[in-house]
Amino acid sequence: MELFRISDGPWEKVFDGVFENREMAIYSNDKSILLVLIFEKEGKKTSGAVVELFKVFAATGEIEHFAESLPREMLFLMSQNEKETAKFLIIGSTPSYVEWSENSVIDEVDRLLKKIETSSGIVSEVCRGYDISLEGLSGAKSRAKKAFFSTPLLVPILSANYRGEPTTVGETQAIFQDFIMGLTKEKNRVTEPISVFSRTFVTGGTKNDRQQALQLLAEGYLLSGAPVIIFDFDKSFSGLQKPNQDIELLKRYEIESSPIGFPVKVFLPPGEIRVDLNKVDPFGLAQAMGFGNSKCVEIIAACLMKFKVKGLSEMSEKIKSMQEEKFSEFEVLRTVRILSLLDKLYPAFFDGENPIEEISARKVKSLGRGSVLDLSGLDERARLLLSHNILSSVQDFFSKKDKKTGISLFVIIPEAKNVVNEKISEALSKDIEGMLAKFEFLGIGYALSNESELDFGEQMTKNSEAQINFIQGNDCAVQLKGRKSYRVLLRPTLSTLEQQPLQPQARK
Repeated sequence: MELFRISDGPWEKVFDGVFENREMAIYSNDKSILLVLIFEKEGKKTSGAVVELFKVFAATGEIEHFAESLPREMLFLMSQNEKETAKFLIIGSTPSYVEWSENSVIDEVDRLLKKIETSSGIVSEVCRGYDISLEGLSGAKSRAKKAFFSTPLLVPILSANYRGEPTTVGETQAIFQDFIMGLTKEKNRVTEPISVFSRTFVTGGTKNDRQQALQLLAEGYLLSGAPVIIFDFDKSFSGLQKPNQDIELLKRYEIESSPIGFPVKVFLPPGEIRVDLNKVDPFGLAQAMGFGNSKCVEIIAACLMKFKVKGLSEMSEKIKSMQEEKFSEFEVLRTVRILSLLDKLYPAFFDGENPIEEISARKVKSLGRGSVLDLSGLDERARLLLSHNILSSVQDFFSKKDKKTGISLFVIIPEAKNVVNEKISEALSKDIEGMLAKFEFLGIGYALSNESELDFGEQMTKNSEAQINFIQGNDCAVQLKGRKSYRVLLRPTLSTLEQQPLQPQARK
């Protein structure tokens, strides 16, 4: 793949291949900088990439002792043979996700170049105090260059995929980091382990306020390497893959991390996500779609007990082929007519299984991927039915995995009344509540929002580990299980927060 005309070139390709099932390329320039790209594919098309820059120095002196105090973004590499030992200090920019377009890639690489040059200058000054000499790899002796580029583990070391222990979906938890929530009114930073928010309810404030809290939690788990599934009912999370442009606001909250866009894949119904009839609760389907006839429910249930079906047309054919004395011909034909009507109202909506393994995939170990389920084009009945179906499929998928401690997946449901709505279907809503309660034992965390705590069922709030309640503006009360509540001014997001138009409040 041809590289865009980015700054500080020319860039020479030093690796092009596949690492851990991901296409990857490494480029170098004459300023001792390596550019690492791990590509995100949609079919054969490149849709995005995880980008990371490294500046490589050949080092002389006791760098190994200095390396013990290095921050996470730096690596120490030693190559040894019978004649000599070569030492290298590698300064990284931290990985960032970018859409694969010329302007986006150029802008992001420019930002990372400035960051890595600043970091390199600081480290060089510090090294002098340790009597350590650093020389950029480009100006080092040829033997040093050969020793570096012939290192067998060079590709996994430089890959943003190589952070922490190798993991697979549903089998190993993410490596959790501290989560910066914001500041107190006295301007003290508030930091918590992201793991304490494994079951969180967000209430109060405006919908935009609650979205900010949910997006912060999404970022926290993504930075820890956990995949995040987001049910998006109005495209509120479309900014997650774009860096926050308000850098000054981040600085006011003492955020040292650079703004970042995250790897995101959007799944749209009915092409990419749909209702799998084999995981449907027949009674819940009848409630959601408004046909409450008990015989129709019995016939559908009997069909699903006998057959695995794909689509409403195939279900109708299976029902007509059943030899059940307890169902009259009239009842069978009535059920078939209802299914035919549903097929016309929701074409292809019931046509097959969901790609749960892809939806819950971690992809890049140092940076989780967000799977945004865009349900904005569905009516409230279809939203509830599809949300229930996805959650049921996630539960089944992770139930078959060996249970590990910690969180393997995080689920976000904004304005949870969209999916826990007993007015549309009490059966599906109660079932969703039951699934959320079981998620704790499957290594699945979640965060839900609603305007009021009363909008959640009593049992749901009992299962919570954390509650974030907006008081005024970004001033929040945080209640963690087993601890006294405290107040925090919630910080801005690292990614772009898409603010939705506020709906007028009804008078009380």
